[in-house]
Amino acid sequence: MLTGNARGQKHRFVCPPGGLTLPAPVPTLETMEVHFSPEQEAQLSRVAAHAGMDAELFVKDAALRRVEARNQFSAAVREGIAQANRGELIDDDEVRLWLESQERR
Repeated sequence: MLTGNARGQKHRFVCPPGGLTLPAPVPTLETMEVHFSPEQEAQLSRVAAHAGMDAELFVKDAALRRVEARNQFSAAVREGIAQANRGELIDDDEVRLWLESQERR
């Protein structure tokens, strides 16, 4: 099929064999197995029991917390890059003073 743009130029659009398709759906996790060594299972069971939780719930909670922490870290990095791109930078002497103040805590 040929179409024209606002400048009168012609572009050719070709439909691939089989037509246009939607992207494949993102797979979801209905069930998942995680394999631990017997020592790891024992350690997880002890820690979960100490926390008053079932081991499966404990592992699920830990995994979801890790995902959330990673998402927060990624968001902070993206924000830092955006700030740097806007020129919102901190002088290295200021950073050094801040780090030293954190060490004294």
